[in-house]
Amino acid sequence: MRALTYLVATRKLGVVALTAGMALGLGGGLKASGHPRLANSNHIDAPDPAIVGTGGTTAQIYTTQADNGGYKNIPTWNWNYASSSQGPGGYNDALATSTFYPANNASWATNARVRGPAVRQMTAAGPYVLAWSGSPKSGRQNCIGMATSLAAGGPFTPVTNGDFGHGWCPANPDVALMDPYLFTGSGGNNWLYFSRQDLSGPRTTSTGDLYVVQLSSTGMSRIGSPTLLASFAAIDAALTGCTATDSGKNPRLENPAMVQNPAKGRFDLFASFGSSQSTCYRTVEMSCARADGGCNPASAAVVPLAGVSALTGTGGASFAKNVNPEGNRVIFAGYGGGFTVRQSYTDSTS
Repeated sequence: MRALTYLVATRKLGVVALTAGMALGLGGGLKASGHPRLANSNHIDAPDPAIVGTGGTTAQIYTTQADNGGYKNIPTWNWNYASSSQGPGGYNDALATSTFYPANNASWATNARVRGPAVRQMTAAGPYVLAWSGSPKSGRQNCIGMATSLAAGGPFTPVTNGDFGHGWCPANPDVALMDPYLFTGSGGNNWLYFSRQDLSGPRTTSTGDLYVVQLSSTGMSRIGSPTLLASFAAIDAALTGCTATDSGKNPRLENPAMVQNPAKGRFDLFASFGSSQSTCYRTVEMSCARADGGCNPASAAVVPLAGVSALTGTGGASFAKNVNPEGNRVIFAGYGGGFTVRQSYTDSTS
């Protein structure tokens, strides 16, 4: 099988690149090389990375707004994972401030809390679709918005009609929809995964349940109601050792990411677990029978993304491809490597 490179990021960690080498077994049977490689030549704080292939050994990387030395809502750059170098096009903003309120008075969202970007082409010849979580003009919740672009690097234009035209916001103002992830199964159905977080309690209160809802062929409409895939409590019960209670502050189950392996007849759901401010923040993996359910939280296992490196707090896996994990690439974020802020990394698996 071809080597699989994962570009995985923790939602609160930097982005790291991993390349082939000594294999480390993952929970679902995948093997990571264990030698993560940096994928962030700007060395910005790069939580919640996402990745989409742009041909050959290149990919477009996106991260959450952070301490990035020049305010950008969704920092993005092109990356060549073979040469570990930034490609042409520079370091840009995928979703410009001019698209948000108050610069754009018609927008439903401010750019105060732009989080968790995910990008996919929902159809082979269609535009690139960007899903993101942002704050509405009022309230402390986060809602999910959509934007489109004809180029992977953007700039993206927010949609203004349909189910996401005014943001997809929970009825409860204390609930946030975080870390959207876009996935297309081998049967052609599109899905949106997200973490539902109840923010009504103290910051130390654990929260985060993983949900999925089907999308239309363009990704612009929802079909049916969301389905619960895994709860924070179920994942916490399945793991031993460094548990959520060790994380101290903001323990979360977040950053869902789905991949499919038709040859093995299964789906693998990845997520970040713990507090992003803690070395206990980790990526976990569990098996699912279908894209929209049949997940087994009891099978959850920690994915050792750090490998032989000294990286800590590695979470938020995101994948370059939807199908067939072997031959894919993953991106994630982590602390270490001599940097004071989170960096993004990639790795290959087999």
